[in-house]
Amino acid sequence: MLACPILMPKRSTADTQASRERILISAGRLMRERGYAGVGIDTIVAHAGLTPGAFYTHFPSKQALFAAVVQRALEHSEKYLPAIDSPDDVEKFIAFYLSDKSVRALGTGCIVAAMSADLSRQGKAAREAAAAYVLLIQTRIEAALKAQHGSDANAVAWQRVAQAIGAVIISRLFASREIAIEVLNSVKQHRTTRLH
Repeated sequence: MLACPILMPKRSTADTQASRERILISAGRLMRERGYAGVGIDTIVAHAGLTPGAFYTHFPSKQALFAAVVQRALEHSEKYLPAIDSPDDVEKFIAFYLSDKSVRALGTGCIVAAMSADLSRQGKAAREAAAAYVLLIQTRIEAALKAQHGSDANAVAWQRVAQAIGAVIISRLFASREIAIEVLNSVKQHRTTRLH
């Protein structure tokens, strides 16, 4: 008598997408909090409630996962970035970006501020997605400042982006909330002036 093979039910496309999304969310949070080298695949999938086998269904390597995490951050930024249409909108965006709530949300905040060193070291795909993420914000700020700053708008926009990301990185170094807030406020209170 022939043995009847046990057929495993096929996972639906929706289930497959859901498990991929769970891995991305888990990796995004843990990598931001612990750094690329500070978290392994087993920890990421366990945090997502999945098995290591599920990981390799979606990603060939940890580096590929990292690139996908950064790409997901870019896509979310494109989708949810608030309107930045005027100089006032720029200052509101900077104030939000540098808010205590936003800065303390290490696991869900700006991936560039959380992982800048890793982004420069962990492969071309992640670096390019991060560059696109920063450029998206810079471009919107530049457009909002064009009427006020003319040909200087590009440089002023880069100043604002660099100051904001740098302020988040520096503020997170200090155990003293007082110093951290001082760093953030120094950039929030800055008003762009025409370059000479």
